[in-house]
Amino acid sequence: NTPAPAPAEAPAAEAAAPVQYATASQKEEIIRLLNHPLITRQEKTKMLLNINRLDEERATQAIAKLRKAIEDREGTSAVAA
Repeated sequence: NTPAPAPAEAPAAEAAAPVQYATASQKEEIIRLLNHPLITRQEKTKMLLNINRLDEERATQAIAKLRKAIEDREGTSAVAA
């Protein structure tokens, strides 16, 4: 019976701080990065399906992840060429 109150507190904390969804400029940046030729169709589709569910923090992480993926792949393709 003691563990029951702890999970009940978590949703209350989330309700107190409304989710700040990704800003329009963050979404634009994500879409711009997704249109890069080195991003696969699968990655693009997955990201676009969830773009409106991203909060600001996750959007920032997604932008960083996409930039890193592009950088890594550009380095790899330059070596392969």
